[in-house]
Amino acid sequence: MLKLPESNLGQSVHKAYVEQTSLGWNLLFRGFWSLSWRKTQECDYSHMSIQRSFPENGKIWAGRAQAWMFDLFDLAWGLRNADEHGVDLETQRSIRLAKCDRAIRRLYLAGESLPPHERYPFRDPMEDLLVKSVVSQERWITLTEAYLPVTRRRIKSQEKKKISAPSKNSMVRSAPQELPDKVVRFSFMSFF
Repeated sequence: MLKLPESNLGQSVHKAYVEQTSLGWNLLFRGFWSLSWRKTQECDYSHMSIQRSFPENGKIWAGRAQAWMFDLFDLAWGLRNADEHGVDLETQRSIRLAKCDRAIRRLYLAGESLPPHERYPFRDPMEDLLVKSVVSQERWITLTEAYLPVTRRRIKSQEKKKISAPSKNSMVRSAPQELPDKVVRFSFMSFF
């Protein structure tokens, strides 16, 4: 719970806090402020002992506060992008290479579980792929990430077919067995 001093300003801040909570704090960062924030700031200005050289009111304050939040968001987003994508071309290339290296190693590890006849994308040693251009590596990653799930489904489907299909040994007619009088002899071979 928000602890505020027992004063008009404290009550005003509490009211603005409650109203903003009901509106949603995510909306505050999109520019939808409770009007109580403006009234709270006007209350604060009315109790200030320092005279400002320019006129100040809650509406001006709210506009400046919102602009400050947008500037702060823009700064944070710019820093995030610089970390994620790099500031210059060489840094961007290094980041892309590092991401490709991790993805290629992850995919080669995943490819080890495939049967030998399904390991077509992994026919070359990993080291050969890692020395290729970034674009070539990214293309290989994209194609291989699409190939693996399709191949795994195909392998799983083939395994199910093998399990459900009768083996050659089960098709060989065995010696007749004694059956009760009311049972009719039926075998798979009787269809042929």
